Amino acid sequence: MVDIIHSFFEEDFSTHHTTNLSILLGIDRLSYLVSSVDDQVLALRTYRFTDNSQKIDRILRHLFTEELSLRKKFKKIYIGLWNADMTLVPQQFYQKSSQRNYLEALMPTKDLEEVFCDFIPKLDAHNVYKCDQKIIKAFQIHYPDAQICHATSGLIEHYSKLTTAKARQVFVNLYSNQMGICVFDKHKLLLNNTFSVQSSNDCLYYILLAYKSLALRPKSDPIFLSGGFLQASQLYDTVYKYIQEVAFLERPDYYTFSEKLKEKTPSHFYIDLFGLKLCAS
Repeated sequence: MVDIIHSFFEEDFSTHHTTNLSILLGIDRLSYLVSSVDDQVLALRTYRFTDNSQKIDRILRHLFTEELSLRKKFKKIYIGLWNADMTLVPQQFYQKSSQRNYLEALMPTKDLEEVFCDFIPKLDAHNVYKCDQKIIKAFQIHYPDAQICHATSGLIEHYSKLTTAKARQVFVNLYSNQMGICVFDKHKLLLNNTFSVQSSNDCLYYILLAYKSLALRPKSDPIFLSGGFLQASQLYDTVYKYIQEVAFLERPDYYTFSEKLKEKTPSHFYIDLFGLKLCAS
């Protein structure tokens, strides 16, 4: 039903009795983070769903029941959804009663899909998105007090901390076969979009499309990578071939990390998972 594809636990994990939990759900995987009340990262784990015939809500119920680390009592719980079914609506045009209409204008929306909204203060805008009701119910049964948000809300907040007053910057995050691109001009968001990708060429196509459509300069406007990018990979080599300034994001300063974790986990991994704390605060 699931495979563990990455896992890290601090040796004293079991001695921490008051902790916080963040869960990130993608199309074919789930990642979670357990942190202490003073924001030290104690555990990181990612599962890949191996049985495509199984409904995601059933997989979630199995994990929440069988995974001991997910059965603890948590002080705060953040749940993030990573999908392309979202849109940003400026505050001046936003009406809560029209949330479903915003999505239906862009994509089919089923009756059994629940619509949510995150307010992003840095943009003065609302991130409107949807999710299958059965998936939401699986979360709510086990974590009734959890705060739900979209992963891009946290990523935008995270990127906003890194923008400068002098440059245009491109941020790309890869989670499984979903790639999100955010482009900032100084502190202003120019583009936020999510694409389904199956190959390095797909990733490169959407990155270069962003550069072309916004008249960015591949030789001087930098790109920052996070998530599933690996430096020793065809994907990284392909991006570096066309974009002169390529860098990986560093770990955020709103969590603390042991030296052991730093040795075991690349600095740009789990940025989307870490960011959930920002979109839920």
